[in-house]
Amino acid sequence: MPDALRTAPYNARTVKAECDVSAGWEGIKTAKDADVAAARHSYLYLFRDSIGAVLDDVDFGEEGVVIYAAHKILLPKLVESNGLRVGDRLYWDPATRLVSATYDSLSPWIGMVTENADGDDLYVEADFFGHLAQVEA
Repeated sequence: MPDALRTAPYNARTVKAECDVSAGWEGIKTAKDADVAAARHSYLYLFRDSIGAVLDDVDFGEEGVVIYAAHKILLPKLVESNGLRVGDRLYWDPATRLVSATYDSLSPWIGMVTENADGDDLYVEADFFGHLAQVEA
């Protein structure tokens, strides 16, 4: 089993995907180690029509393990004045690659909050379904 999969939630669904971002993909561990409120790092990336959490750093053109669905996973969230509550819908912002409960016509719906998070928390526990990501009308 690759080391990356040991950090994945036990119920995660994963695929191998080729990195199409010239700067590469930053994996969960690297992003979390570098993450602070003022300089956010996200491990959520768009791949094809889905959004996934990248496990390990991946260089451009290389294959990496991507989580596309998980019942309980920590997702990087926007630090904002409002907290998130169980049942809130989560939207992925393509510019920051962070999640929030704020609807935007360009931000796909990717999950639901499963544990309350304060506004200044860096992460939120969520039911994540990046393979079903969709922009709502």
